[in-house]
Amino acid sequence: MLTAISSDLALLDSQRESTFASLYRLTDSQIWRRPAPKEWNMGIFHDQLYFDDVVKQTRQFNL
Repeated sequence: MLTAISSDLALLDSQRESTFASLYRLTDSQIWRRPAPKEWNMGIFHDQLYFDDVVKQTRQFNL
């Protein structure tokens, strides 16, 4: 059982590292881009960028 837990934790760790690595690919223009003219909602917009990247990562691992 310990081997299964260790294996699962190793998988989670590799997925976490992959997700963090993908965040570094965001350019300054992506980070500072406004969702629409005269509109700025940094939290929601950055969450959307993050969510899009997470979807790509989960597809890579076939989750």
